[in-house]
Amino acid sequence: MNAGLCIKKGGAVLLIVWGLSSSLGCGLVSREVKVPQLVAPLSTATLEDLLSRLNDFQQVRTLSARVAIQFQTEVPESGLGRRYRTADGRLILARPANVRLLIQAPLVKTTIAELASDGHRFQLLVYPEEHRLFVEGSNDRDYTEREEALERNPQWREVGSLRRVRPQHLTEALLWEPVEATETNGLTALEEFRQIEEERAPGQKPRWIIRSYYIISLLEPIGPNRARIRRKFWFDRTRGLLLVRQQVFGEAGEIRSEIRYEEFTTAPNSSSLIPVEIRIARPYDRYVVRLGLDRTSLVINGEVSQALFHLEKPAEWGDAVRVINLDRKGN
Repeated sequence: MNAGLCIKKGGAVLLIVWGLSSSLGCGLVSREVKVPQLVAPLSTATLEDLLSRLNDFQQVRTLSARVAIQFQTEVPESGLGRRYRTADGRLILARPANVRLLIQAPLVKTTIAELASDGHRFQLLVYPEEHRLFVEGSNDRDYTEREEALERNPQWREVGSLRRVRPQHLTEALLWEPVEATETNGLTALEEFRQIEEERAPGQKPRWIIRSYYIISLLEPIGPNRARIRRKFWFDRTRGLLLVRQQVFGEAGEIRSEIRYEEFTTAPNSSSLIPVEIRIARPYDRYVVRLGLDRTSLVINGEVSQALFHLEKPAEWGDAVRVINLDRKGN
């Protein structure tokens, strides 16, 4: 049975016709379709619950472990990049923002580079004789213009992704500052976000699913009725509220760091879940680094000397080695 309705509008007659199905009183015809399935059950929590979970990691005062580390440079405009072979190394962290990273060639264990920071200044030592370089600078300074000028130096370019790595990129991924529910200089907000993702279970065909996250956003007031986003912490509601992602934003709201935590473990002398597979993407620095912490060598809250977090140019290198102080022009 067909039914219609005539409407006169502006001298024109509009005829609207619809079909009525005898089996559907509402007049709609439908069929069953497959849609992404929501992963369940979903854990629930309040903002205070999640902040408490986030701040539990403050119990980790120091961390050391052997690591597998892989760098990748990226040029998004061309869709090309360069992936480097996975190297071995050792990572040492200490609050509030101290870091030491040793990078070695696999198997032969020769040192490729070392990075260190005491939370204020950082140093980078590049060891291979043909690329030897000592770089230092301040953690809180932006060296974009300085580095653009250095790009004309072949020695600087040949260092590869290491020239853009800053030790604080690692500490912000693992030694974030505590977050209070009512900060005097900031705002905190909680939201749910549902994302369609592809799931690839072993032995099964890929399928599209819906995963639910809680997101804590940290905002900084910058004037009347205005605020700037600083960070986002993502908690997976389908995995017991694990912290699986962190985003760090710049002054103009751009994403400076995209950090994902993919696997976790509990150290013998700690009740905190420690991320052991970490991916740090720095889109404006055009590199990605993957860190895999070795569970068997992981030590939490061990004794760590402060002397570890400062590097000097080895005396045996002599004066011929290039030294770049990013705070000084012309070197």
